[in-house]
Amino acid sequence: MIREAFLLLRRSKGERTTSLQVRLFALFAMFSVVFVAAGFLFLSLAGIFNAGEHESRVWLEAEMAHLTNGVTTDFSKLSLQSVSLAEQLVRDVHIYAQRNGIAEKDLQSNPELIEGLLSEQMGSLLTVLKNSQCSGVFIILEATVTPEAENAADSRAGIFLKRTETNNITALASKIHFLRGPANIARANGVELLGQWQMEFDVAYADFFDTAITTAKENNGVSLSRLYYWSGRFMMKRNSEYAMLLCVPLIANDGTVFGLCGMEVSSMLFKRNYSPDNIDFPRVFSTLSPSKGSTIETGGGLIAGNSYLNNRDTGELAEISNRKGLYSYYSDNGETYIGLQGAFRLYPAGSPFTGDEWTLALLMPAEDWENAVSEGNTVLYIIGFAFLVISLFAATVVSKRYIHPVVQALEAIKTDDHSAMPKTQIAEIDDLFEFLAKQDAAREAAAAREGGISAEEVTVAPDLSLYLGFVERIGTLTKAERMTFDLYAQGFKAGEIAERMFVSINTIRFHNRNIYSKLGVSSAKEMMVYVRMLNDAAAKKSG
Repeated sequence: MIREAFLLLRRSKGERTTSLQVRLFALFAMFSVVFVAAGFLFLSLAGIFNAGEHESRVWLEAEMAHLTNGVTTDFSKLSLQSVSLAEQLVRDVHIYAQRNGIAEKDLQSNPELIEGLLSEQMGSLLTVLKNSQCSGVFIILEATVTPEAENAADSRAGIFLKRTETNNITALASKIHFLRGPANIARANGVELLGQWQMEFDVAYADFFDTAITTAKENNGVSLSRLYYWSGRFMMKRNSEYAMLLCVPLIANDGTVFGLCGMEVSSMLFKRNYSPDNIDFPRVFSTLSPSKGSTIETGGGLIAGNSYLNNRDTGELAEISNRKGLYSYYSDNGETYIGLQGAFRLYPAGSPFTGDEWTLALLMPAEDWENAVSEGNTVLYIIGFAFLVISLFAATVVSKRYIHPVVQALEAIKTDDHSAMPKTQIAEIDDLFEFLAKQDAAREAAAAREGGISAEEVTVAPDLSLYLGFVERIGTLTKAERMTFDLYAQGFKAGEIAERMFVSINTIRFHNRNIYSKLGVSSAKEMMVYVRMLNDAAAKKSG
């Protein structure tokens, strides 16, 4: 059936016709399409369609550089301050222990001395908290004031001072609160207890405590500047905010590890300090997280951004591709992200934790990236489409107006009287009308001769009003045009007239156009008809 239809189409090809207007419209339409396509090709070669991606990438790289510089500077400073705090606390605890006739390793055997020891460290903790970019500071001893309690094996004495952070909702100034430690110490120093306050630390689920203590014991002799440890994302029991804890072991002169001290970086503090500019990309966010190969484990790090991602993690981000430094990730929550990343060094060379991989990344949903990249291109597409539509509309109007007089002329040709056809102002068509009129006159003359009728009897005189108008308009000719007209009337040709007037043939052609326009004729032949009538009238008058 298909073959028969194809053969029928081929056989009918020669029988199909297409109007002049459709052909002219198709020509204009093809020109418009080619012009638009050429414009888009030029814009593509010029890189205009990549401008949105280039601008977005430049913004992303600048924001990533700013983020990397800020996190590197602040976390390095916190590490130095925590090591300095540990050294200060080790000296103070040693003095306190000597004054009470014990060694640091004997603290667990003397629980009655622990509250006094912690009370003396309160000043150092407050000073560090007030003069550092952290959300909390703490000391945890490898001892408990209630060794007889049921959970004594997981209970550790210490102090945790926490600073509430300002946010975008409340304008309240930051304030120091007491999260862990003896309530008497808090009251003595005028520090308010938080609602989540507890007497001691429960380290049953605090992996950071065992990790830092055990590592310090296994690396006896390594300096404190190599033994600090970042806990990763962690929420303390009965607390409501995630944080990263910077832990530095407290090591006595005899090598005894008797506790930890350090600082906290809360999720709110991380958000406040490292949220990227979200004017152009509302859902962009940064993250400092552990990584494993090509996977970023955001559940173990912190996220900063001004979108819905602030209060939850994205799940693990598995790298899909790396295109010229721009990374694509697929999250285990079903979302895809685009961004930049870089390996982040939390530890110095020689640290037992240098094998821990951390990644600092700046990411956004892939949808936001694609929208930003294509936003400028959409405008170009709209402009191109609008131009094409306008061009096609113009092609329709122009083709119709251009073909209209041709169609009228063709309709007029179908009539019997070609001598009465109106002027179209199209030279080729008017010449055709004149030729057809002469052909009609010749046929009539031949028919008259065959019937015995003289040619004078069948000659149809031109319209008298047209002749009179022609005569009247002769007076409108300029001197040069009148001279040219007179020479034509005398029977000279255009070349001969040019020689007689000492001008070029182009000048004569210029005069011809003006003469035809002023006298209301379309050709030299038509003009000579009236000239002969004018000469005949003059001859009769003189005779």
